[in-house]
Amino acid sequence: MKILVLCANGIATSILMKEVIKKAFEELNYKGELEIDHGSIKDRSPIDEDVDLIFCAKNFEDNFEKEIESGIKVIGLQNILSTDEAKEKIIEHSLNK
Repeated sequence: MKILVLCANGIATSILMKEVIKKAFEELNYKGELEIDHGSIKDRSPIDEDVDLIFCAKNFEDNFEKEIESGIKVIGLQNILSTDEAKEKIIEHSLNK
């Protein structure tokens, strides 16, 4: 699964979120292959078609209408540093298999 973790500037927040997402998948014993990249929302437009999933802060979810229409899942986190919330969202979207 190819995952992008995006924030406004692609500097600190997306790096921290990337580690949270990676840890969440590990704690859920995800057996598939993961490719997790991070960056800024503005520098990642347009999003590559081979991306399966985008994680971002909850307040940025509305920036990805085109990606959602093309079949890319977008998950916004309220608490970007919460591994528990990330795990809940992964399970909620059946991505832990």
